[in-house]
Amino acid sequence: MLALKPNIAAFFDTDAQSQDLFKSGKVPVQILLSVNAHKTGKGRVRAQTINPADAGGIAGIDTIGVMAGTRRRDAACQFVDIAFSQAVQEDLARTLKVGPMNLNAAVPAELEGRPGILTTPDDWKRHAYVLDDEQRAKLLPEWKEWFNANIGK
Repeated sequence: MLALKPNIAAFFDTDAQSQDLFKSGKVPVQILLSVNAHKTGKGRVRAQTINPADAGGIAGIDTIGVMAGTRRRDAACQFVDIAFSQAVQEDLARTLKVGPMNLNAAVPAELEGRPGILTTPDDWKRHAYVLDDEQRAKLLPEWKEWFNANIGK
């Protein structure tokens, strides 16, 4: 990070700012979620997503949670079941260019092997950076402090 610091053109707080900076040409290279890269590449900006040399890529993972104590637990669980159904996951893969979370969901052939498209347990094991949640929670304050002191604005 310290070696890259002289080349940092901008910082952003939201995905929208990130995409605007990229589309404007103010930042010709950036780290971003694969779904955002695929979306940006569909517009007038020609974008190419590349993988790190040592792994298949980093995928942004969104989650769905059911709040403890909710009075609508059955409806919430039904929503989760629908969201992770094979049909919905295939539609998300096709339209958003993301890997499905349902292992039975198929992805279009042109997406196979692209960054963020992990379709089997072996793909996840061999090609994903998965950070332990407890380790992340423990170390994140330290990482932020270091980043702000050494790299930040």
